[in-house]
Amino acid sequence: MSAMMSSEIQLSLVGTSAILPHMKTGRLKALAVTTSKRSAAMPQVPTVAEAGVPGYSFDVWYGVMYPGGTPRAIVTKAHDEIVKLLKSPELAKRYAAGGVEPLYDTPEEFAALIRSELPKWHDVVRKANIKVE
Repeated sequence: MSAMMSSEIQLSLVGTSAILPHMKTGRLKALAVTTSKRSAAMPQVPTVAEAGVPGYSFDVWYGVMYPGGTPRAIVTKAHDEIVKLLKSPELAKRYAAGGVEPLYDTPEEFAALIRSELPKWHDVVRKANIKVE
């Protein structure tokens, strides 16, 4: 971010929460968002796909995982409590201010997301010849 602000570099991929304050002051301009849909925090900014790279999508996601075999009742209880926290007005306001848009997927939907992401990233690792050191 320092290099962007000082014009040392011309372009960077940064998180929404990092660029929002600088967009508001006019010091930086977002050219596109990498996600599959526009950001609610900056709806005027197109997606990379809309800007001319069809099919491009890089969604950042976070989740809570448990060891295999964790009893379903524990997973369900934790999920319900986390969703309750994410939907609380105070936390929702803080996330929105940072351009973060929480999802309330079920544990099964989150597992499906992970399974759907694996082939894409496997392909990136293979094509880039990334090796574990």
